[in-house]
Amino acid sequence: ELAHIYKANDFIISTNGSTCGILASLRALTQKNKNILVQRNSHKSIFNAIELFDLNADFLKVKIDENDIDYEDLNEKIEKNSYSLIFLTSPSYEGFMIDLKKVKEIIKDKNILLLVDMAHGSHTILSDYENNFSYDLAITSFHKNLSALTPASGIIIKNKNIDIKNLRRNMAIFQTSSPSYLVSGSI
Repeated sequence: ELAHIYKANDFIISTNGSTCGILASLRALTQKNKNILVQRNSHKSIFNAIELFDLNADFLKVKIDENDIDYEDLNEKIEKNSYSLIFLTSPSYEGFMIDLKKVKEIIKDKNILLLVDMAHGSHTILSDYENNFSYDLAITSFHKNLSALTPASGIIIKNKNIDIKNLRRNMAIFQTSSPSYLVSGSI
């Protein structure tokens, strides 16, 4: 049902928060290519993943005065490097949103996945921002903007080429082995 609601290929429920989804996704998606491009003002879990998985990270400039990423910097970096994925946060913790369609257009011929930390955006399916849902995979937290219990979250998989079996395996590694029926039910 959640895959249908989010117009996705698949959906993985997490009862261990968005941090778990971020760690599992990064491990699953960077096993062949450890080069990633990261929005500088991302959640600390991405920096933990960089250390844990020995990732080679470049950092994307952020235009603080515009509450957006530096698209020129994005263009320059993807022309010079071979990244497995780009990690962005949208909406930000303050509610600012990146033009994900623009990012997908920039990287369309580059074989780069767009991974979005949408922890503060589970509610955006109820708004016009839904039209901006242009990404390969996103992690969302239902407990931050909707009525689920903490740490109810999930992974939205839009790209049909993502190895979902491997992603689920990685979720099993990072997620608690004690299922929470209360948290699952609140989702």
